[in-house]
Amino acid sequence: MGVRERREREREQARETILTAARQLMREVGPPAVSLREVARRAEYSPATLYEYFKDKEAIFLALFHEGFRRFGEALREAPTDLPADRRLAALGRAYFLFADANPQHYQVMFGEPVPGFCPTPEDWQAADATFMILYQCIADGVATGVFRPMDPQATWMAAITAWSLMHGIVTLAHAGRFGDYRHDPQFLDQALTFLWQGLRHPDLSDPEQEA
Repeated sequence: MGVRERREREREQARETILTAARQLMREVGPPAVSLREVARRAEYSPATLYEYFKDKEAIFLALFHEGFRRFGEALREAPTDLPADRRLAALGRAYFLFADANPQHYQVMFGEPVPGFCPTPEDWQAADATFMILYQCIADGVATGVFRPMDPQATWMAAITAWSLMHGIVTLAHAGRFGDYRHDPQFLDQALTFLWQGLRHPDLSDPEQEA
């Protein structure tokens, strides 16, 4: 390994050490209370050294923003792909909720404003678009295979936005404690997802659950 490669590896290791400290602090105190000085202390770097890797707190949150969407995409892609589109949509909804429930601080960075003025660029939001396209493709496949009702491309896009909005609303209300103990009841989420895919199903198709 050459000098350049070794230095680049050391730099990446230092960045990861800082981000690990930031994640731990974020879990403990919430994103708004994260301070660069405390992140540096936990990473065992001086504040001046930390600034060599991240120019400000927003830069750390932006790195966590990208990391969150990468992990979110991985979670969605783990949903079974060999199911009919309606069942796959339900599986994606469960994956969405479980990711957000297990990573509430990351979710806040991804979809909220962890610190005043945090504003990812359109280029940064391409990471979010990639995860949205997983949901969109599921609905588009359902339309193409006749599982979902006929829709033109614009209506398919709006159906995907509606499905995303439903899951985001459920997650947001759950994080705010509005559902109480129901958030831990599997039937609660399953019922919400059933309402979603039943609304999209082709009217000529029977419900296999009712026939069972």
